[in-house]
Amino acid sequence: LNKTLAGHSVGTSFSVSSDAFEFGSTTNQKDLLLQMQIFAAYMTDPAWRKDGFNQLIAAKEQIYKDESSTPDNVFWRNYAAIVESNHPTSIFPSAAQFDALKFDDAKQLVDAARNNSAIEIVIVGDTNIDDSTNAVSQTFGALPMRLSAPNALTDTKKINFPTGRKETILTHDGRADQSILALFYPTSGFGDGSMGRKLNVLRDMLNIKLTDIIREKEGGTYSPVVISGASTDVKDYGNMGIVLNLKPEEIAKYQIITEAIVKDFADGKIDADLLKRAKEPQMASIKTTMANNPWWLNWLRGSSFDATKISIIKDGQKQYEVITLDD
Repeated sequence: LNKTLAGHSVGTSFSVSSDAFEFGSTTNQKDLLLQMQIFAAYMTDPAWRKDGFNQLIAAKEQIYKDESSTPDNVFWRNYAAIVESNHPTSIFPSAAQFDALKFDDAKQLVDAARNNSAIEIVIVGDTNIDDSTNAVSQTFGALPMRLSAPNALTDTKKINFPTGRKETILTHDGRADQSILALFYPTSGFGDGSMGRKLNVLRDMLNIKLTDIIREKEGGTYSPVVISGASTDVKDYGNMGIVLNLKPEEIAKYQIITEAIVKDFADGKIDADLLKRAKEPQMASIKTTMANNPWWLNWLRGSSFDATKISIIKDGQKQYEVITLDD
């Protein structure tokens, strides 16, 4: 393939997201048809060689050694399962589950989608409607009829934030003077974009306030990281998290400081200047990112089946402009 495709701008990336199998690549207008032919070839006639599976099995020891080698590795592998109430799709597999993996199981999962599931094609960038339509019609458009929309999420696939106040302690095999403090709170889904963007601004306000206090006032070594996980796929699910790299003896002190700041926010003790410091960069950023192909690719993904994705794109600038301190 590398020899045959030399001089062409095409690729063969394959990935698994929370709700889809995906091909993706960067190409150009001249090679668009060739790129679509390559994707369609993988789709209709996969080789299913065991080489990749065997490499994965051989890497087991390193995978699990790395998984526990630092606080960051342990945290980022486990936090999704914690804030999603151990939903099966968010749990990092145990060593026993890894040993139980079978090549044919993977093949069966992909083949079920490959042979009948709905297909969405998103093309973004320097091309035109006629060339894109032609490239799709000769490849994926020539496939036999299949499902026209994805299967709806069932109740068993719904994700929930844990109820009540819970504490989870994770251990790592790295340096004894390294640790992470993380606090997570339930929020909501991204919706049509309005709530999602309010949460983005709230996230940045919280990040500014925490940085001002922890870095400037308390002289903390690391800057806090604030995460807003407002889902665009699972209705009404979201979380906001604060993550701090600390020395173990600092955890109690900074937990008290962080929770006090969050309580001030919850009690409305925030001012217009803080809103301005968070909101204006977001308004400037969306103008820049809307000229960016990956941004469009991300938000158009799924829009064939969910019209709210179009609202998220069209109304983004306005949604930031109208956010108030009361919001």
